[in-house]
Amino acid sequence: MATVASQFLIGSIVTVVAQSGDFLESWMKRKAGVKDSGSLIPGHGGLFDRVDGIVAVSCVIGIFVLIIR
Repeated sequence: MATVASQFLIGSIVTVVAQSGDFLESWMKRKAGVKDSGSLIPGHGGLFDRVDGIVAVSCVIGIFVLIIR
């Protein structure tokens, strides 16, 4: 069972990675000169704007799991 300190550390890392994924997606949109990454969800910046943090966290967790094994 994980200790409170390790849970706090993992939560902090996940938070930073999710925010970094959002910043990366916003930067890519600015470089491409587009406001929305798609039109599937109008008014919300596109579908990728809704899942950019989840994608970043999933990649980092996947890498972490591969390293642990």
